Amino acid sequence: CRRRRWGCRGTWARRPRGGARRRGRLRLAGAYRELGRFDEALTHLDWVLSDPKRQNALDVQLQAAELLQAAGEKAADKARAETLLRESIVGRTAGNSVAWGWGGIASKLSRQAFASEDPRALEARARFFDARYRVAAARLLQARRSDSQRAKLLEMAFNDVAITYKLYPGLGGEASRARFDKLLREIQKERGTPSPSGLAELENAG
Repeated sequence: CRRRRWGCRGTWARRPRGGARRRGRLRLAGAYRELGRFDEALTHLDWVLSDPKRQNALDVQLQAAELLQAAGEKAADKARAETLLRESIVGRTAGNSVAWGWGGIASKLSRQAFASEDPRALEARARFFDARYRVAAARLLQARRSDSQRAKLLEMAFNDVAITYKLYPGLGGEASRARFDKLLREIQKERGTPSPSGLAELENAG
């Protein structure tokens, strides 16, 4: 049979619709990420994010930020690692592809997250605090891979947590607050703080 245009029984072989192609590309990106083949994973995500209509899909933006952070963490080259980790925070543009990064995701979610107490707002709120957490976590990873900018990046990571705490002292609930506290202790340790106290330092300062 003519497989390129016709099915084996003479039926017209339809090309996958846009949604199916998108899902297929996302599955491939996830599979390549699991294999540690980050460049190939990024190629598939860039294809998805090259369409402006798909750039507002939160699930795709979350996957892109996660991929950039994971790729940066695993990159052997320090300069490449810093670039990927920075892009995971502030976003990335590659041709027509636009990824928001964790900072952009948090910004996009902020209005809906605190608009009400309905289930959608609460879900957006949880994702907002997760994104803010990941901004600081990626910044800490970036600092660990940097030589010349280490002190500056550690200060930025500290401020990422401090600003979030100042604006939202509850930090999204007990579990989320514990994550921030643990992360801040790691940042304080890296900065040489004698007795890292986590969020207690911010509480005492306030």
